Amino acid sequence: MNDILEPRRVTSAQAAAVPAASAKDAADTAKLLRDVQALHDIEAIKRLKHAYFRGIDSADLELLATLFHPDVQVHFVGGDYEWLLDGRDQ
Repeated sequence: MNDILEPRRVTSAQAAAVPAASAKDAADTAKLLRDVQALHDIEAIKRLKHAYFRGIDSADLELLATLFHPDVQVHFVGGDYEWLLDGRDQ
């Protein structure tokens, strides 16, 4: 997949490196880490969506190939074209 679209993951080592003074602090820290991960995931989805629409709008098949699953099956119809795709490498 395209490097720009790869979400970053908070590792257990990073989570363990955050000192917690109490059980409440530990729970708050865990929630904060989950929230940060959710924001990273949302940003990755936004970037994927942006790249997909840029690829469609510009008919950039090389870009689209980096975004699709190898077993993709799509049928695009628009204006004066129709495009059937059965597998990313087709």
